[in-house]
Amino acid sequence: MGVRVLFSSDLHGNDEHLERLLHHAEHVEAVDVVVLGGDLGPRGTGFGRDADGMQVLLSHLPKRSDGKIDWTTDEALAYMREGYMSQKEWFTRTLVPMLERCAVPSVCLFGNSDWAGLLPLARAACTREPKQGADAHVRFAEGLDVFTLRTRARDAVTREPLATVDVLSCSLVPVCGHRKKDWERCDTQRLAETAARPGLSLENDAFGFVSARDGDGVARGAVDVSEEGARFSSIQSALASLIETQVVSRNKNVPPLWVTHAPPFRTVADTCLAGTSVGSVAVRDAIETWSPRVTLHGHIHESVEMHGGRFCELVRGREDREKTTLVCSVGNDFKREHPHCLVFDANDEKPNVKRVEVKPRRDDDDARSFFGV
Repeated sequence: MGVRVLFSSDLHGNDEHLERLLHHAEHVEAVDVVVLGGDLGPRGTGFGRDADGMQVLLSHLPKRSDGKIDWTTDEALAYMREGYMSQKEWFTRTLVPMLERCAVPSVCLFGNSDWAGLLPLARAACTREPKQGADAHVRFAEGLDVFTLRTRARDAVTREPLATVDVLSCSLVPVCGHRKKDWERCDTQRLAETAARPGLSLENDAFGFVSARDGDGVARGAVDVSEEGARFSSIQSALASLIETQVVSRNKNVPPLWVTHAPPFRTVADTCLAGTSVGSVAVRDAIETWSPRVTLHGHIHESVEMHGGRFCELVRGREDREKTTLVCSVGNDFKREHPHCLVFDANDEKPNVKRVEVKPRRDDDDARSFFGV
């Protein structure tokens, strides 16, 4: 028996979805850990308020001559700052208390819709003391991280976990038209590849808003989309550095389980409503290079639906074609009635990943499985 994981993503502040997922994790699946893969807090739409306290909707923000929102205005900055405060309240007063009430430990990643400045505040809100010898009951991963998941069950004599699994995680996503820029980067070290992404205008889309890591709020900012920024600050360079410093230089094996908010390019996990692939070339390149056993992704809510319900596919290694990685998309959409999650044993060499639509407790959950081959 290995580490049983329940994975979901893209809650965007949906309390009911979170409650259902945690209940399912504890009382139905009896997993060892819940992993939430980013975009946890409210998006901020509708939460902005002007100086008089009146609610400001996106449709009320000043527009440019082409009819699109003018994000350079003071009204837009005030809107984003109010959204930041809304997220702060949700993380500290809703998310953390709900996770701490659940008997199953959890690990949370931030996604591109989550303000990075709230990471230390979310950690500070955690008050539940871990059991002796155990990890913190609620953990928030860094934007680039390597950590270990453990079974809740322990050996009767040694009190060591019955199984463990190492995880590599990444919150970064390729630069896009969203206006929160904390976690956006050039995709690869070749700027031309980022510039060629579908529908992307580097001149317009690099600009947006960033948050301070001291929790002090939001300011205008931009993604570094220069040649130098691509070379030294891209997702590709960040993943390479993480693997070199946390794995290779320590003579460790590459973690068999990866959780990246951005899905790999041209896979079952990255097809948007327009039918185009919007995933990360850098993430796919890293997967093909290192061949982890399983990778878990969110970010593109509709990709599973766009693939007719298919949520997993095998990606072969670049050097050794016999090595494969099972790429999995949870396809969770916070606007839908029911949340989705993935459940599996992370230590299985050929994992059986099950995707579950978590309906209200009185209903049967609709589950489909993919057997790794």
